[in-house]
Amino acid sequence: MTKEQFHILLKAKHIITEQAQDALLYLQSCEIKEALIGHVSFHRSAFEERNYKISTLIAKSLAKYLPLVDDDVDTATIYLVMTFEAMFQKQYGEVLNLFQQFKSLEVIDQKLNINFDLLMFHIFAEFKLFAKCRFFAENIMRNPYIYNISIPEITHFYSICTLLCYENNDANYMSYCYQEMKKIVDGNFNEETRDIGRQDKQIVEILQGLLNAKTKEEEQLFLANYKQISACYIEYPTTIVSKNYEIDYHILHRFMVFKDYDFIVSRATYFLKLASSIRMKTWFQELKTQALKEMKHKDYLSNLERLCKMQAKNEKELSFYIKDAYVSSYNTIDLHDGIVRLQKQYEYDELTRAYSRNILYQRAKDMFIRNKTATILFMDIDNLKEVNDHYSHQAGDEYLKLFVQTLKSIMPIDAQIFRYGGDEFVMLLPGDDEQTIRAMLQKLQDKFTLSQNILSQSIMVRYSVGIACYPRHGRDIQEVLSCADYKMYEAKRNHRGRHILSETSLVQ
Repeated sequence: MTKEQFHILLKAKHIITEQAQDALLYLQSCEIKEALIGHVSFHRSAFEERNYKISTLIAKSLAKYLPLVDDDVDTATIYLVMTFEAMFQKQYGEVLNLFQQFKSLEVIDQKLNINFDLLMFHIFAEFKLFAKCRFFAENIMRNPYIYNISIPEITHFYSICTLLCYENNDANYMSYCYQEMKKIVDGNFNEETRDIGRQDKQIVEILQGLLNAKTKEEEQLFLANYKQISACYIEYPTTIVSKNYEIDYHILHRFMVFKDYDFIVSRATYFLKLASSIRMKTWFQELKTQALKEMKHKDYLSNLERLCKMQAKNEKELSFYIKDAYVSSYNTIDLHDGIVRLQKQYEYDELTRAYSRNILYQRAKDMFIRNKTATILFMDIDNLKEVNDHYSHQAGDEYLKLFVQTLKSIMPIDAQIFRYGGDEFVMLLPGDDEQTIRAMLQKLQDKFTLSQNILSQSIMVRYSVGIACYPRHGRDIQEVLSCADYKMYEAKRNHRGRHILSETSLVQ
């Protein structure tokens, strides 16, 4: 391959492996400095066109130059390409190691600094470590090279900043991030990218409005605006950054409050086609399934089965990433406390201190293997929305905490309770002794015969329960859980209130 042919290849949208190998052979024949520049340009071109197989080949070839370079900036540039690849492969531990090696070089280069800070920001955003994200976000916003970052990438960055603020109820910092985003988007005169920035800005404006809304009427105005935007939503092509639809997920979740289930199903289905990560697909599938359940739709059970499979796959993937990041980051960049906190966030529901759904599938699998028989109780709070609406969301939070505390006080020592969703809980216990289970549920019913004092309000605790046993009602956790959920739904539909189960759910 000649130099001219190589530069033509850089502009190609589709590159086959043989072409890439020829190009790398050409680069290996060049002087080291020219070879480095060529590798970096080739990698950027392949990555932006989503030729990920080719970009990985290029990164591996470039890594071989590390022992040959004696300039710290060149070394840092190679680290950056390797970090992009590790980030794409979700090898988070390797990302942290490469960042540490870059920092040890003490290179003063604004472009390299902002690129590494962006990568670190994204890895901590992935695990919702708000304080760490804010540290890197402020570094990025102070970096003058921020105005040279592409509009899709920088609006993606600000969108995540505002999303984290929303999740942490930090209205002041959210406003600051939005104003900084607005300055960059409004000051952009590139017609090709201007509409991308404006669309991202509109979505962020709605999220900010929902956080600051004082009344339901205000909230409905922002949701109506989101509907208008959705009607003309354009899926713009992205470059280095994969589109994050998590803001859309949070906005759609607010439509649940107003029971706009048809719109939720429609938009969730749309985003299921666009979302690239299994975790995001799981979120939208969960939202869609919940809406179908409320609609009593015939497709509810098939979507529940699809959701269970996604959740199992998501749990396995996330567990691997946590282990990878923990092992590789320990004693390297002082992330031990953050990773430990991440592990706790992964395993426990922060509000109720029940186990999180993240570990339900593995715990159930272990129990099935160890005990040969097991029982799943699927519990749904019947009146949480009414408590939130009539009293406050704080009262609703206390209601959930009281429910879990009461469950823990009466359940067997070897049972485990998981928060499955907003108002749904799953209890997992070994064995399938009907008398033991009925006795426990009778204790629970006795506890909630009278109204409870919650934030000085007298509130009745109402719930429905469905029960299924392994292996009697299913060969694996998905089948048993689906059966228990169906039985709970049946109990709720027939006897809304504090009812335990349909008569056949346990004895069949």
